[in-house]
Amino acid sequence: MKKEALSNTGAIGSVAGIAACPLCVPFFTSLLASFGLGALIPFWQPIVGVFFAIALYGFISAFRIHRQVSPLLLLIIGGALLWMGRYIVGEDLVWIAGAIFMTVAIFLNHRAGKNPHCKK
Repeated sequence: MKKEALSNTGAIGSVAGIAACPLCVPFFTSLLASFGLGALIPFWQPIVGVFFAIALYGFISAFRIHRQVSPLLLLIIGGALLWMGRYIVGEDLVWIAGAIFMTVAIFLNHRAGKNPHCKK
């Protein structure tokens, strides 16, 4: 039961983070500056890449258990759209689409993990 509660908390937290994504750049910029870590702002792009790599590792680990490829593909597509929308194209609609893809990926991954036929 405790493991399921942690899993639910993680999924809800992930979706909340993606939903708040339009606020994340100004929020974290001011948060880092308020803690005296404004020097990290130019390195935000690699930091986001590291966080995406951690998420990708988690989804690959989950894929090995439930063998459903759709959450993993949606995460990769969503991450690419977020990255392109924020750092390459600079278009809000592109990274909002990426956030939607990633939100759906989180829900599908969570649901696939709850499947009774899942090899845990």
